[in-house]
Amino acid sequence: YTSTRSFFDTFRGRLSDDGKITVSMSLDTLFGKAQVREVRASGQLPKLFPFGRVVSIRGSRLWVNPKKSENVWLRLDVVRMAPG
Repeated sequence: YTSTRSFFDTFRGRLSDDGKITVSMSLDTLFGKAQVREVRASGQLPKLFPFGRVVSIRGSRLWVNPKKSENVWLRLDVVRMAPG
């Protein structure tokens, strides 16, 4: 999945005071029939989130292959970067 537009054209993100993160955007398919998917991921960040730590949050299901019974999910990786 990719986008023909800047990701920030459709990107929406929110981080609440209690550490809940919600992200949504539109993606286009790279292969197969052309289609646009609205995707979303939300989850709770840990109370202690040291610099350099990565938190992975599973988002929307992107694709299902019924022949192999496999699902492909969006994954949002959140990294706390050191200031400066």
